[in-house]
Amino acid sequence: MSGVDQPRFYGLGDMAVYVNSDGDTSTFNLAEVYPVHAGKELVIELWDPDSGNNGVEIYMPDGSLPLCTWSATDGRSGPPAPCDVNYSTSFNDHHMQIRIQIDSGYTCTTDCWWTIEVSYPGGANDTTTWSARIEGNPVALVK
Repeated sequence: MSGVDQPRFYGLGDMAVYVNSDGDTSTFNLAEVYPVHAGKELVIELWDPDSGNNGVEIYMPDGSLPLCTWSATDGRSGPPAPCDVNYSTSFNDHHMQIRIQIDSGYTCTTDCWWTIEVSYPGGANDTTTWSARIEGNPVALVK
């Protein structure tokens, strides 16, 4: 099958991911971000993100880690740094938001998928909910 013929599925607003693992690392397509979004902000929302893992990494299509900030409903947050968010304690039943400023010179070719990598060293058996959106689209006001 060619890429055009491949089925695709999407979450409307957000997507639940059930993890049942004895210990592994998984990489998922998170958001397809086209160059038209250069200079805007990618916002990733995670509910109950720990579920047995010890962090998440966000990768751009070229395999590099963008700079990001994050905050959680338990009061913790992280300063701008490469987007490798490691957990030292649980985020169970908490909401986490990761914000990435997309570089004004951002480009991609035919593969514009940003990915999320999650490591489950001790295994997991839980559901998390993820969403991604772009903020910063211009608004034209007409008199």
